[in-house]
Formats: sequence, C-alpha cells, structure tokens
Amino acid sequence: MRLDYALFALAVVFFVITISSVIFLSGTDQTLWIIASGMLGILSLGLGFIQRPKPTAQPTAATAQTPKEELPAQTAPVTETPVIPQPTGHSG
Repeated sequence: MRLDYALFALAVVFFVITISSVIFLSGTDQTLWIIASGMLGILSLGLGFIQRPKPTAQPTAATAQTPKEELPAQTAPVTETPVIPQPTGHSG
C-alpha cells in the first residue's frame, strides 16, 4: 500500500475529529481539539502530497504504445546517364 493513501486517510480522520469537536464540545476543550486535530490533519495532508510517487520519464507497459509498422526507407531515384561512345580520332 502506498504511504500517501494512508496519510490522506489519516488526514480525513483528523478533519472528522475537528468537525466533531466543533459540534459536540464547548469552551476550552473545543478550542484545544479544533486546533490540535486541524493542525494534525493539515500536516498529514501535506505529508501525503510529499509522499506521492514522482512521474518517470520512461513509459510503463500500460502507457507505452505499440510501435507502428515502419515503412521501408525510400532511396533517391537512380538516374543513369547514357554512355556515348567517343570518336576514336582517326579518319579514314
């Protein structure tokens, strides 16, 4: 299990405690529980974001696309110049 999911779940628990203390407690106890559980919730939330896995530059098997069929490399068209026989130079 990834640690960031556990920290996010812990943050939710702390925020539920914070809301419960707002509803059910009063006086100094209410203030103490609101501050303590609220700060622990924010801390857990922040640590959860820090512990997220970092994106990698290498594609994984799930995201890698199958290579497309490569076309054969095209070569430049071959143009042959005709060979013209040269006169031999003696007349006759």
